[in-house]
Amino acid sequence: MKATTSTIFMSLLLLPLLSIAQLQVDVEDQHICRSLSNQDTTKFLVQASVSGGFPPYTYTWYSDSIQPFSGSNITVHASSILSDTTILNPEITYVPKPRGTVVYLLVMDSLGNTALDSSLLTQSDFGITLGGNFSAGIEKGDSIWYTRGGNISPITFPVASWSWFPTHGLSDSTLPSQFWMKPDSSINYSYIITDSMGCSQTEMNMATIYVYPVGVETIIPSKTIIQVFPNPTQGEITIQTENAIEAVKITSINGQLLLQNKSGSKTINVSELTAGSYVLQALQNELWQTTTFMKE
Repeated sequence: MKATTSTIFMSLLLLPLLSIAQLQVDVEDQHICRSLSNQDTTKFLVQASVSGGFPPYTYTWYSDSIQPFSGSNITVHASSILSDTTILNPEITYVPKPRGTVVYLLVMDSLGNTALDSSLLTQSDFGITLGGNFSAGIEKGDSIWYTRGGNISPITFPVASWSWFPTHGLSDSTLPSQFWMKPDSSINYSYIITDSMGCSQTEMNMATIYVYPVGVETIIPSKTIIQVFPNPTQGEITIQTENAIEAVKITSINGQLLLQNKSGSKTINVSELTAGSYVLQALQNELWQTTTFMKE
């Protein structure tokens, strides 16, 4: 009876220890939105966590042999996909199969216990065609049928939505083409294209429409409409125009007024704006000119 009691007592003492000792690893699937910008320095880390067991742990990432190109003898492994195969949260440097690449994490604790989990890596890629931007001149009150589309398109996953901005003068801002443009002043139109995984790319100033008074010959000039630089920007923007600036307004792509300046300065500090796309309007000779820019 005494031995039985001791056995039960020891078992009760060991229960919390056994619970703590259970080694577990959890690795999340991850989708990557790659930017087309050469200035993008975003790092994508594998999201993994370990609990239980007896530290310290050793980590080993591996994958099956992957052929990134069909018909090729080239194969890649985890060492080509991840920055370091011996740490818990390495950077994802390459996704050979953007629609689905699997990597595995094997964790071992100091007593030799092991746990295994995997992560499905996917990536949205976009391509650029060298079609150039669209420009046209119209008389005030006229409209133009836009058939051009854009220069950016998703490669890995299909298009989910298309959004032009600003929306002023557009018969439909959600189509890539086949809609009317009827602005009441000269304007630059940009668009955001989003794929089915929620990744987006923006093409600034894809379409430029010059609006002239009725009766004026519609010859497209090179310096009538305003431009801003640098674009994208991280701090200040400068309005590039030969004419004096009377006032400036900056709004969100939904029309919310964010900044207003009546000083006449062509340089504006936008460092307090969050990253995204914006519409800038400048008043020159009692006419508003509209363009767009991106804040990084």
